[in-house]
Amino acid sequence: MVTLNVNGTQQNIDADPDTPLLWVLRDHLSLTGTKYGCGMALCGACTVHVDGVAVRSCVLPLQAVAGKNVTTIEGGCLVLNTEAEAQTAERYRLQGVVRSGHDGMEVEVLGGKYNLTDVAARVGLGQLPHLETFNRQRRELAGLYLQRLAPLVREMGLRLPPADNGSGNWHMFQVVLPEERLSIKRAEVMARLQAAGIGSGVHYPAIHLFALYRKLGWKPGDFPQAEYAGRNILTLPLFPGMSAEDVLRVCAALQAILQDNARP
Repeated sequence: MVTLNVNGTQQNIDADPDTPLLWVLRDHLSLTGTKYGCGMALCGACTVHVDGVAVRSCVLPLQAVAGKNVTTIEGGCLVLNTEAEAQTAERYRLQGVVRSGHDGMEVEVLGGKYNLTDVAARVGLGQLPHLETFNRQRRELAGLYLQRLAPLVREMGLRLPPADNGSGNWHMFQVVLPEERLSIKRAEVMARLQAAGIGSGVHYPAIHLFALYRKLGWKPGDFPQAEYAGRNILTLPLFPGMSAEDVLRVCAALQAILQDNARP
């Protein structure tokens, strides 16, 4: 029997002391986030932290971590009493937002921004040296979007972001759909993009229409421009791994959807 601490919990493991820690984690504790890759401590897929130091668990025997603290990619979690408590915690975790359907969004409580995991933070640190390359790739992709979607501006009144966004990094690329020229709403546009294998999103609602702010007296009509944008803004895919061909496919799909559903 070997005793160790895994993700903050003491574990008593009945296994051969020479068993690689990787298989103890996966087979005995069902912690499958740690992966088998090369089996030779080269690829890093099996990496865990032992007392804060990164090690390769595929070649590390169980007996070597007796009495030590092991942290896997799974991390920790909240254990709550009821489903209602879990839903409340989820709301507080990310700005109080509750989503529904393709573009439904509501806020009833004032939440925070607590959704960055340790794993995501570490990945971000590893990506920082490539920031300028990523930003250049994003600028090139955004430029191609602007070029290929320009005909829809003239033809249907689609709104595009300014071509020169100063020091911005094109974190996202949004268009504003011309609702007065379409027979379908944004959610249906998103559904048809999804059917074509293209993801899309909504990031900028009119916040004064959320329940949290309506309770304070705000109401529809207070900010008509924001409300128009909130109903019609659509986020298209934009990330450094995209190719020019990907952008062209997104543009072609959006163009077909808008043209096929244009009002007479």
